[in-house]
Amino acid sequence: MYSDLVYEHFQHPRNEGEMEHPDGVGEVVNNVCGDSAKIFIKVEDERVVDITFKSLGCAAAISTSSMLTELVKGKKLLDALAVTEEVVSGDCCLKGTKKELLTICRSDYR
Repeated sequence: MYSDLVYEHFQHPRNEGEMEHPDGVGEVVNNVCGDSAKIFIKVEDERVVDITFKSLGCAAAISTSSMLTELVKGKKLLDALAVTEEVVSGDCCLKGTKKELLTICRSDYR
């Protein structure tokens, strides 16, 4: 059902956990399936120096949050905002409501 990459990030999520003293926090809930994600971000000199997440849901919800943090961490803010759901979902092979959760997570750090 999911790609090997999704399973890898689900079993070994990257950047998982709450962040002390973040510069920004976004929280979303997918009303269709109930998955939720909370994204914590720290920014210095217009660059994402740290990003973590707490996610509750299925393998896709946890995996996409993990992948999103890896894609965004270290990028300049404008480059981070250019990361689209298609970039991550293409790697994940996600469709439907699971892709919607990723879209919502991405909008949180805007």
